[in-house]
Amino acid sequence: MSDILIDCKNLQKTFYTGGVETHALKDASCIIRRGEFVSIMGPSGSGKSTFMHVLSFLEEPTGGVYSFDGHDALTFDGATLARLRNQEIGFIFQAFNLLSNLSVWDNVELPLLYDFYTSGLRRGKEHRQRVESALTSVGLSHRSDYKAQYLSGGEKQRVAIARALVNSPKIIFADEPTGNLDSKAGLQVMQILQELSEKGHTIIMVTHEHSTARHASRILRLRDGVLESDEKVTDRLFAKNEKELK
Repeated sequence: MSDILIDCKNLQKTFYTGGVETHALKDASCIIRRGEFVSIMGPSGSGKSTFMHVLSFLEEPTGGVYSFDGHDALTFDGATLARLRNQEIGFIFQAFNLLSNLSVWDNVELPLLYDFYTSGLRRGKEHRQRVESALTSVGLSHRSDYKAQYLSGGEKQRVAIARALVNSPKIIFADEPTGNLDSKAGLQVMQILQELSEKGHTIIMVTHEHSTARHASRILRLRDGVLESDEKVTDRLFAKNEKELK
């Protein structure tokens, strides 16, 4: 099995609104290997979120070549894309995207319900173990019965991370995961992401904050829809050490 998970060349994305063309992504090429922690940076309007949305199959590219796990991603049909987004990709969003009236446990369990309803799988021992393991990995086992609406911002993001992990995805996409958090909660989230990376998870994170980006091992920089640079982080930050200093 190749260690290359993502291989894209000259990816492009154009939006058409009322006859107006917006070239959000003009030229992006990169290779991302299994287990890498990569940050995507760029000023507002640079195309960084569009790039992530294309890589995570939330948007379809209008040009270029995209290989995911050795397969031509541009040939995937709707059913394949739905399965990938549910089973092989985990998502973490700035706004958390939790269902506030549900418990922490129920929010983390949601991705598993896709399999439950589409294939008739039962909520057996393995099902429960997956949720328990995901909650333990983010330190929230003791909050499993809490309603999401009563959690702090940092706790909500940790629930979102647990939800992203519950199906053991091949890759986790994080869009501004610390954007709505204070510095302390943000460091907690970055520590969890770094620990996941050390365990072999592939993580792609969009951020506009240079200090947050330095928690990754590589930084991709976009400007005006063009991927301008791909650099290894030589002055990497480690959240665990930062927390100890505070």
